[in-house]
Amino acid sequence: MSLRIFLHPYQPPGARGRLVAMAETMLRRIERLSGDDSCPKLRGWPLLVGFLAAVPAGALLLVRAAGHGHTVPTAIYVAALVALYGIGWIYHLLQWSPVARSRLRRLDHAVIYLFIAATYTPVVVVGLHDAVGYWLLAATWAGAALGATAKLVRFEGSRIIGGTMYIVVGWIAIFGMHDFVVRLGVVDTILMFGGGVAYTAGAAVLAARRPDPRPELFGYHEIWHAMVLAASALHYVLIWRVVG
Repeated sequence: MSLRIFLHPYQPPGARGRLVAMAETMLRRIERLSGDDSCPKLRGWPLLVGFLAAVPAGALLLVRAAGHGHTVPTAIYVAALVALYGIGWIYHLLQWSPVARSRLRRLDHAVIYLFIAATYTPVVVVGLHDAVGYWLLAATWAGAALGATAKLVRFEGSRIIGGTMYIVVGWIAIFGMHDFVVRLGVVDTILMFGGGVAYTAGAAVLAARRPDPRPELFGYHEIWHAMVLAASALHYVLIWRVVG
């Protein structure tokens, strides 16, 4: 299925009108829509920076991992990293019709779950490589699959539980802290949990919608994106160390 067909599927005139009306109603609930003239001027730009960095950084990481026989788990992480920032900047920075924007928003939220699980994958497969790690990884992927499906199928109904699921899936590693410290060492464990703290702090800002320093330029949503950049940078360094 092409992107054009996905974003602009054929609907009978009456059905299409109802879909557009429903999408517009839903989107009016969101303050300062992404891709709207009223949103902060820097909305989406941090994600574009992340995407432009993720492509060459991901390629370098794959070369490093391939030299040590860790291509597959690393490729899973790199694919999710590029998808996270790619879908993110396309959704936030460009202007779309209400229906297309609604579909991209679902993808934008769903890919976060997959990125969480993909980030754990090389850390567990290469770094831990034990039963505890594989159980944690299985639980992470199961939670990610459930959360992503909920976002794609029942977006509005998953808003409250979806936010909680991000935190739960992201912090499953806490149950294996002892193994992470023993297997990875103190520095890598700090990188891993430091990234988790950065993501969680950004999510708290997004949920509270404050601080909102300059709503016309750089608001609470941009703080969230900045924290995502910082957290993913910490985890990239972690994975670089682990797979090499």
